[in-house]
Amino acid sequence: MSVPWGDIATAFYTTGIKNITVFWPASDAMINMTRYSAAVRPLLRLGFVQALLKMYIDTTVRGPSEDQREQQNALVWGEVRNAGGESVTARMTTANGYTVTQLAPVAIIEHLLHDDVKAGSTTPALLMGKEFASQLRGSSDISITRQAL
Repeated sequence: MSVPWGDIATAFYTTGIKNITVFWPASDAMINMTRYSAAVRPLLRLGFVQALLKMYIDTTVRGPSEDQREQQNALVWGEVRNAGGESVTARMTTANGYTVTQLAPVAIIEHLLHDDVKAGSTTPALLMGKEFASQLRGSSDISITRQAL
């Protein structure tokens, strides 16, 4: 299913591509729940409903342990097509999303502390380079496939 992640904005600012969609693998049940969530969205704005949901999450939701994170990875796939139908596909494997969320900011901060960086806002890829994600522990090289029509 498509998701409104920040990747849409950072990908646009990094590549200039205007029509970007981010997808996430989801079960039919999750997709249906998302479709029907619009009906209850006004309730989710109420403070007491948010408090109840936060309490429920705090008491029932647990992230993976360090051992579980070490055993899990993420598969990342991206595809770009031009008007002529030519496409370029990139694939890579990264460590578990929790682990990448720990590793990437630390690497970026180390870069900012040790390298001369132009002031201003940017995206991680523009700051760190297109190979940044593949250099993080647990990541594979980026595999590129081109298909011409």
